[in-house]
Amino acid sequence: ELHIFQQTMVVTVGVLLGSIESLIDAYSAVSWVFYGLSFLGLIIMRVTHKEKHRPYKVWLCVPVVMLLVSVYLVVVPLFQKPIPSLVGFAVILSGVPVYLLVACERWRPRALGRLSEYLAHQTNSLLNTQSSREQ
Repeated sequence: ELHIFQQTMVVTVGVLLGSIESLIDAYSAVSWVFYGLSFLGLIIMRVTHKEKHRPYKVWLCVPVVMLLVSVYLVVVPLFQKPIPSLVGFAVILSGVPVYLLVACERWRPRALGRLSEYLAHQTNSLLNTQSSREQ
């Protein structure tokens, strides 16, 4: 339920700062990047791991066509409305340094690691949950 709150806050701020159309323009191309990466991963797995059991199979032409569609839906907005699309990509890419600082231990300063553990503990106490390390 926390991720729903976060998404709601992002959408609310986006609508307050502009219009719903600008929000759609900024994030539609970005979302298709991730869909395209999923289709590409499916194609790679089908080619490199043919022997693996799959409970559900799709014809190989389906992910290939969808990969082409996703490339189209990423490239065209970059030419039609470059500013909103680039803003969407910038927002997504701004998460890379945050990920490196918070999730990757080798990039994280010790003080930030202690702060992160303290905040996680306080959040878990507040929400009455346990982290996987405490179980």
